[in-house]
Amino acid sequence: MWSPRLALIVSCASGDRNSTDTSSQTFMNLLPSNHGLYGAMDLSSLQNIEDYRLSFSVKPSATTSMALDVHQQYLQNTHDYWYNVAGVPRNTPGATPGSGKGFGINPGYSSNLGQEIDAIGGWTVAKGLLLEGGLGHFFRGDYVKESLRVVGSKDANYCYVQATVNF
Repeated sequence: MWSPRLALIVSCASGDRNSTDTSSQTFMNLLPSNHGLYGAMDLSSLQNIEDYRLSFSVKPSATTSMALDVHQQYLQNTHDYWYNVAGVPRNTPGATPGSGKGFGINPGYSSNLGQEIDAIGGWTVAKGLLLEGGLGHFFRGDYVKESLRVVGSKDANYCYVQATVNF
């Protein structure tokens, strides 16, 4: 009963040190399965990132589970992009730094992407039927604020409900 678990998980992936040379030091996650590993909102992938995750989970009964995850994320190197969950740079080609047209390579900006908090609950209704729901909130960090300062930015919210059926 309950089976509490507390974990500190640190995930780091290198970023490019010099975007103008012909060599890349960005970690390439060739077969990614990133969902939930760096936040349930799927804002980041395992490329040019430092993700510090504090995770707490419990199982109040044999059929229910609850988890709370807190992530603090930084760019590993501000000479490289912030990559989305699919491993694609979050940028608009040709956008001037701070123009609000995406996230480019901005070496002078803070590396602090922000914090994400996720709460997830699951219930096994019957054999082969799992219901799950989650809430997430992303507190934007200085990198996001600086990148979008012209157009402004807000924290983000996320929620979902899903059913998994196994036959």
